[in-house]
Amino acid sequence: MNRNEEMKERAEKLNKLLIGKPYSIKVHECFKNNIMKVGYSLYDRQNHAAPTLYFENLKDYWNSDEDIISYLDSVYEANANVKINPSEILTHDNILSRVKPKLVADSNIGYVEKSKIVHKRFLDMLVLFYIDIPEFDECATVTLKEENIMQAGISVEELYDNAVAHIDDDYSINDIRRIICQMLEPELQCDALLDDSDNPYMLVASNTGKLHGASVMLSKRVLNELSICLKGDVIIIPSSVHECIAIPATGESPDDIRDIVREVNDTEVALEDRLTYSIYLYSNGSLNIY
Repeated sequence: MNRNEEMKERAEKLNKLLIGKPYSIKVHECFKNNIMKVGYSLYDRQNHAAPTLYFENLKDYWNSDEDIISYLDSVYEANANVKINPSEILTHDNILSRVKPKLVADSNIGYVEKSKIVHKRFLDMLVLFYIDIPEFDECATVTLKEENIMQAGISVEELYDNAVAHIDDDYSINDIRRIICQMLEPELQCDALLDDSDNPYMLVASNTGKLHGASVMLSKRVLNELSICLKGDVIIIPSSVHECIAIPATGESPDDIRDIVREVNDTEVALEDRLTYSIYLYSNGSLNIY
């Protein structure tokens, strides 16, 4: 029995144990990057929803029904006063003011089309769109579907333009040496250890929340800044859906870089965090597969 089947079967048992409580769980199957995942959504008698919980949320409690119920209770209580009305969230103005992009490989097109998710092609990737739901106690997002933007009267191009504009207000670029320094010695003032005269060789670009941050590749502002920092053409390496690495397009064999990307993807990156096996070249104001 795979994990999705196990979660579906477990839900029936858990709902029997939840009888008498003010909520129950519903099995929710949705597309996550590269895979379809099963989660549990909590609903009370008024059909108010809490964030969907996946196995990653539940794994510490999975071996005990009592522990799972206790955790579900805590999630319900934390969100009991949040009354989310989808018709209020998915309005024209609210979507355009909150929308953010995320990138997935174009090999996901079957999942995406089957789920009727709004998408736009970009090189060998797909751009999807989501909005945060900050009202929930836990991180929650809604991936936009075709019916959402149709009802809101928004075109895909308008959605894309607004999502990319939001990248320009929410990105970070860091020297990888500074990131490593902060990981190893968080109390140190890493700037003092980096000689300002040194030219950066490897930069990490993402959004400030480090969630779906590889989408910064869509922003000309970000790409131009990387090109200025690295003083020329730039190779973009998608290390995951959450960030990308930029290096100067000099001195390294593209084939060698692609080999490294493949090895790291296959051995170090979780399937749902994996973007593509490609590398990309930003040159003369244009990003292309290298």
